[in-house]
Amino acid sequence: MKKLLLMRHAAANSQILEQDLNRTLSNVGIKEVSKAKEFIAGMKLDKILVSPSIRTMQTKDMLLNGKEYIRTEVNQQLYLANAETILNIIQAEDNNNECLLVIAHNPAIYQLALKIANKKQDNYELLLDNNMPTCCIVEIDFENIFSWHDAAKNSGTIVKIFAPNN
Repeated sequence: MKKLLLMRHAAANSQILEQDLNRTLSNVGIKEVSKAKEFIAGMKLDKILVSPSIRTMQTKDMLLNGKEYIRTEVNQQLYLANAETILNIIQAEDNNNECLLVIAHNPAIYQLALKIANKKQDNYELLLDNNMPTCCIVEIDFENIFSWHDAAKNSGTIVKIFAPNN
């Protein structure tokens, strides 16, 4: 079985004077990450894939505070990626990794969650209604998949959806 956590970065400061890639977390975003850290506290993460933007890196750093031993890969392709690109990155992952966390951006991270989740479940409707706000984490299990290569459309079960403001 494989477990995938798809996370949208926490709330960032506005883009008025800086390039999008360099936007930092806002005070709201910092509070959101502290709640998200509680959500993942008991999970055994094997690897984190993260976009190179400052806000995703800050989100990851705050989540890992005290868990720096978890392998992390900054993947340039996650910035400005579409859902298909993110899925391809996940499918290329080492099968020894049972639980992956991907921290990236909307709309792609949300579109990927919708794409790979089985649509015949109550949590799918909840995800549709939720629209993946900042710092949202969607926990998806692939019960009969032992290779990331086999993670595909409609194959995952949404276990939980964490949204810091709910």
